[in-house]
Amino acid sequence: MRDRFTNGFISGIVGSLIGVPISFILQALGFAEVQAVDFTAKLLYGRPAMMTSEIVWATIIGIGFAGIFGALFAYLILAIDSKYLYLKGLLYGPIVFYLWYSFVLLTIVGQVEVITLTTSIANTVANMIYGLVLAVAYNYLDEKELIGEDKALETEKVKIKKPLITSKKYTLLSEQTKELHHHRKTNIFGKAANKLLRRKKI
Repeated sequence: MRDRFTNGFISGIVGSLIGVPISFILQALGFAEVQAVDFTAKLLYGRPAMMTSEIVWATIIGIGFAGIFGALFAYLILAIDSKYLYLKGLLYGPIVFYLWYSFVLLTIVGQVEVITLTTSIANTVANMIYGLVLAVAYNYLDEKELIGEDKALETEKVKIKKPLITSKKYTLLSEQTKELHHHRKTNIFGKAANKLLRRKKI
């Protein structure tokens, strides 16, 4: 059985390792005022992160959540089929982000924050990249595990077949050897008997 949870979790972390730096770059360039890590900080501290250590910790926790979302993606794909996987990944990233955004704002902050158009676009793009990388990584890990399973199955088949083939060959060879020995003995006795009869006739 393939380990969907682990494959999805690892894929989610890989996706976040690409998506998070892009979010920071977009924020540094002024395209985004807030990003996913800011909502994680509000979940952890009840307020925006103030110090570098708080930002780092919120980022680490955010990557952990991205891994969990990756595992959920793996089981979602099991339910809805893996056809057009990369497209589904592209859509999954922003959907998860906005669900996460809504959950934090409505449960922790208690109100919806006003964000600019550029912030919304920047976050959508960053999370689309996260979803795409998640799908690519998951597809790679899943196929690799599937190939490994096929090889293991082939090895088991060979191990099972080899003794049976050897046993059959051994039995067949033994029977042939016995027949050959019997034939040789018969010929020897036959020849001896013929010689004896010839002597008596003489």
